[in-house]
Amino acid sequence: MKIQKITSTTSGSTFFLLFITCYFFSSIAVVVAKIGLEQDYINFIRYSFLIVSLIIMAFSTFLLSFKEKVVIAITFASCSLTILLSHSTWSIVLINSLYLAMYCKRLDLISVAKAIMVGNLCILIITLPLLVFSDSWGSFDPRYGIRATYGFTSPNIVAMYLFSFYSGLMLYLYAVVKSKAIALFFLTLFLFVFTLLINDTVSRTSLFFLYLSYSVFLLSLLFSWKNSWKILSYVCILLIVFIFIFQVYTSFNYNSEMGVINLALSNRIGLSSFLYQGVGLPKFIYGIDIEPYSPIDFFFIAYVYSLGVGLSLFLILIFIKRLSNIKINLALFAICIGGLLSTLTERQFLIPLCSIMLYIVYSKSLNKDN
Repeated sequence: MKIQKITSTTSGSTFFLLFITCYFFSSIAVVVAKIGLEQDYINFIRYSFLIVSLIIMAFSTFLLSFKEKVVIAITFASCSLTILLSHSTWSIVLINSLYLAMYCKRLDLISVAKAIMVGNLCILIITLPLLVFSDSWGSFDPRYGIRATYGFTSPNIVAMYLFSFYSGLMLYLYAVVKSKAIALFFLTLFLFVFTLLINDTVSRTSLFFLYLSYSVFLLSLLFSWKNSWKILSYVCILLIVFIFIFQVYTSFNYNSEMGVINLALSNRIGLSSFLYQGVGLPKFIYGIDIEPYSPIDFFFIAYVYSLGVGLSLFLILIFIKRLSNIKINLALFAICIGGLLSTLTERQFLIPLCSIMLYIVYSKSLNKDN
């Protein structure tokens, strides 16, 4: 009875602070892991932040509803089995994102946008000094020559981080800034800045996501800033189903006839097929460590193999159900579409920094069942 009372009376400011803190700690733990520094030093920083984040989340479980605790329990049991049997740490990232989504159910969109902006600024403050000491500022690609990495280990990863920062900025401009003119000015200004940065990484997909999101957001400014439609939620659901089926089918049935598509996707189908040929079908109850087969850039292939079929489908269905119960407007759709399409070519969607769509979908502003 006491716990139930605490749960029902916990203020929004508590969850606001929980979200900022855990968003920052869990994001920075992933971001610093990809900086080109001595591995022992990076691991110390990474695991220190990660442990703090997990401890805070564990204590905050008492503030969640009974249904949420059941989901956490199921997820934790499956993830623990995965860690014990295959030593895969992908499930830790999932747990972080799961808690952050549950915090968002108690926050309106303005609070979420402010929290992400503050969290991103803190991430930059910690990350930028570390990048100065990195010896990895470029990566040679036989097709494109030298690709900028800005101190990180991979140009594609840093490009996705940059796109995620831009998505967070878009959400802030939409939710907090009321003037369309001011929003358009800063949206366009930072478009040029992020274009220059991403262009040097030669990440075609991230650049495409950047301009796609900007274009759709621009349409929302010109035509319908606040009107919401159920059909946009259904478009997101259809994209999830399509990308999932496409990745599973092509990876499990790869042949020479898919050569052109595989080439266009930079051998992503071939690499996922190599994983399938090496270990067979994914496990049902627990996941496996796919790092020996890296890079696996198909999100849903990495997701299902790393977490197991059972937990993966369980959480996907919960997310789809949530999507089906909300209406989103064109501006929010613009922010979501880039991250959603990134699952086709990148696997960073569940990293807290890159999970903007998750926070939008679960925000209190879009749901009436909180």
